[in-house]
Amino acid sequence: MRIILKPMGAATIVIALIGLSVAAFGGGSHPVALAAAAGESKGGAVSAESSLHSAGAIYTDGFQNGWTDWSWVKDRDVADRQHARPGGAGVCVRLHGGGFAGFFPRSDAFDVTPYDRLFFRASGGAVGGQSLKISGLRKDKPQGGTFVGPLSANHWKAIAIALQTLKVTGSKDVTGFWFQIYSQGDSPEFYVEDIRLLHAGEPAPQ
Repeated sequence: MRIILKPMGAATIVIALIGLSVAAFGGGSHPVALAAAAGESKGGAVSAESSLHSAGAIYTDGFQNGWTDWSWVKDRDVADRQHARPGGAGVCVRLHGGGFAGFFPRSDAFDVTPYDRLFFRASGGAVGGQSLKISGLRKDKPQGGTFVGPLSANHWKAIAIALQTLKVTGSKDVTGFWFQIYSQGDSPEFYVEDIRLLHAGEPAPQ
C-alpha cells in the first residue's frame, strides 16, 4: 500500500489522525471505507489514483481492501496473467470430476449501503458455454442468487448485478460473494477479473 501525503490544513490533519486512531483501536471500520476517506480531496472527491483500490474494489489485479480467497475449488489461479486482459491479472477456475465449484472472495462484515451493484468481467476461456451462479453472503450465509451466462469463448463480458437481486441491499454484514459453477463432469475453465462494488449512480466500466 502506498501512502501519498498532500498539503492539508491543520484541522484536516487532526481529523485524519483521530479517524486512524479509532480504526486502529477497535473502530471496526471496513478497509474500503477507510481507504475512501483517506482518498478524499478537499472538495470531497476521491482521486483517480485511489479509486481503483478504494471505491469498492474487491479484486482488481489482485485482492484489495482486506478481501481474501476462500474458494472451495482446488484447481484455481488467483493471479493469472496469461489469460487476463492486457496489463492485468485475473482469476482462473477449473472444475474436474463434476460437482460444485466456487470462487469465493471474502471479507470481514461490512456495510454495503453506499453501493447498489456488483460489477465484474467474465470470460468463458477457449471453450465457453459456462453458466455461473452469483450469490451474495451475509454473515457467511448465502442470500439471493442469480445466473449469468452462457459465457462467451475468448471474450470478456462486463456484468453488473443489482445488490437487490442478491438480497443484500443496504446490509451492514455482507461477507462475500460466490461465483459458483456446477457440472456433471469436467468443466472448461472460466475467468473473472475487475470485481468491485459500484456506488449508486456510478457508471459501470466498459
